[in-house]
Amino acid sequence: MRVCPTEVAAAADRLAGRVRLTPVIDADVNGVAVALKLELLQHTGSFKPRGAFNRVLSETTSPRRLVAASGGNHGLAVAHVARELDGQAPHLDTVLVAVGGGGLIAGVCAWFDGRVRVVAVIVCGANTDPATVTDPP
Repeated sequence: MRVCPTEVAAAADRLAGRVRLTPVIDADVNGVAVALKLELLQHTGSFKPRGAFNRVLSETTSPRRLVAASGGNHGLAVAHVARELDGQAPHLDTVLVAVGGGGLIAGVCAWFDGRVRVVAVIVCGANTDPATVTDPP
């Protein structure tokens, strides 16, 4: 996949004000100079919100469903995007969270604070195709 400078600029415009500008610090690791980008200071503790916001905001229409096949950083980023865009996606009513002992579901429940239904699921051979997720009644 080839990305051109205009696409990078468009993504930067979409992300403006939605993600933190994280610092880069210089460090020495065993005598080797390295630069560290501190994405752990991002809203969800990783760089994943950048991609999640960019993907959702790249759509020409507001998505009806957000599906993430991750119980980790990407899943948390998608939940963050859904929360931040809640006013733009008022029909969000259910968030499915894969459980596996990591405590993610507790964070997701706290994040949505009763505004949506949070359902714990045990994933086994999960199909991540959004077209297969049915509309709520």
